[in-house]
Amino acid sequence: MSGTPLRVVLVEDSAADAALEERELRRHGFALDLRVVDTEDAFRRALDAAPPDLVLADYSLPTFDGMRALRIVLEREPAVPVIIVTGSLNEETAVECIKAGASDYVLKDRLARLGPAVTAALEHARTRCEREAALTALAASEERLRLALRAANQGFYDLDVQTGEAIVNDEYALMLGYDPATFVETNESWVERLHPDDREPVAATYRAYVAGELPEYRVEFRQRTADGAWRWILSVGKVVERDASGAPLRMLGTHVDITERREAERERERLLADLREREERLRLLAGRLAESEEAERRRIARELHDRVGQNLVALNLNVSVIRSQLSESSLARVSPRLDDVSALVGATAQEIRAVIADLHPAVLADYGLHTALRWMASELADRSGLDVEAEGDEVEPRPAPAVEAALFRIAQEAVTNAVRHARARRVRVAIEAGADTVRLRVADDGCGFDPAARPPDPERPRYGLASMRERAEAVGGTLAVDSASGRGTVITAEVPR
Repeated sequence: MSGTPLRVVLVEDSAADAALEERELRRHGFALDLRVVDTEDAFRRALDAAPPDLVLADYSLPTFDGMRALRIVLEREPAVPVIIVTGSLNEETAVECIKAGASDYVLKDRLARLGPAVTAALEHARTRCEREAALTALAASEERLRLALRAANQGFYDLDVQTGEAIVNDEYALMLGYDPATFVETNESWVERLHPDDREPVAATYRAYVAGELPEYRVEFRQRTADGAWRWILSVGKVVERDASGAPLRMLGTHVDITERREAERERERLLADLREREERLRLLAGRLAESEEAERRRIARELHDRVGQNLVALNLNVSVIRSQLSESSLARVSPRLDDVSALVGATAQEIRAVIADLHPAVLADYGLHTALRWMASELADRSGLDVEAEGDEVEPRPAPAVEAALFRIAQEAVTNAVRHARARRVRVAIEAGADTVRLRVADDGCGFDPAARPPDPERPRYGLASMRERAEAVGGTLAVDSASGRGTVITAEVPR
């Protein structure tokens, strides 16, 4: 290898050792371009100046070492061979160096091995580079074959990136309505056929891809056909050849007519927009129905209080008057009956008050949502004997009345379902206030169910869940149901304040 030029970076802090290694390489016939460094910064600058053909590194230096140099080379110039040169190296450490990626190691007291070791390392690096080049060429060939197979009945192009000329298959021309025998494709003619609104975004995507700023070239655009119509095209391409500087030379790709798909997507978007509009109208209608329902509940509660309640009071007064006007003998005979009437009036009044409270709890309007939920939980616990509690704090500032009413009715429905259908023994109602939302959570330890399954009785669909969801959506919120057979149910409603 006499006269072979060799760029070498030598990591060494001993001038004498560096001179010996240089002399040995020159004796072996190498024409050296040698740079000697002894720090990591100097080593990195040497690599930046020009990639070397070889790195020789002392295994151990005061502030730098051969293993660190090896790692830097593997990160930046993995094709450059690295030989560790050291005064002493045990077998275990030598194996460690080779495993880490070093090409070889040479002891300083046996520098006669340096020339043959360098020759072998350079030959190995050349062979490796040739093998990698062959693998790259094979990969490009396989990629071209893959794209060609995908291009069956699809447009296929082989583009010279530098000249803009392209080789295309017959399907490419037929897709656009041209005679394959006379169709000539170039990058310029392709751009000219693009829809004016698509030219700039498509060109920007192409430029970004060939510049390496995008990992893949995939773009959809409208292309004018021979008869002047517009067809939607999906173009997928890949650069398969570059020059030594990395500039793209060749690009393979396919064109697929996706006009029918785009028309189907446009129709789908139209239908979705129409569906969203309908859902919004239904939401507004549900909101108005909820308001009407609450108004009707208030009216009925007021009528029961003002009319039936007053009649019961009057009836009780009449019983008292009758009792006061009877003689002792007559009172003795009818007193049990009068006592029954009084008791019945009292029980009826109690029932009326419970109905009024259920229709329109005054505590909700007067004291707020959390207080109303605690009252509801207490009433239900007294009536059912179950463990029902409301947790959390009052929401301040108070949400809109429609929001409070919706959350109260959702809680009422959820707790009633837990008691009646879930066979629950324990129910917890919690209210949490966020900056912009209010969250209601009702959890029970009942039998649970599969929310996605059909109701066991088709004649009795789950109106309760549908009603709760409609109430939440009517005030712009959402409702989630988490349940499974045997592990209870959690219903969560979250609505804006």
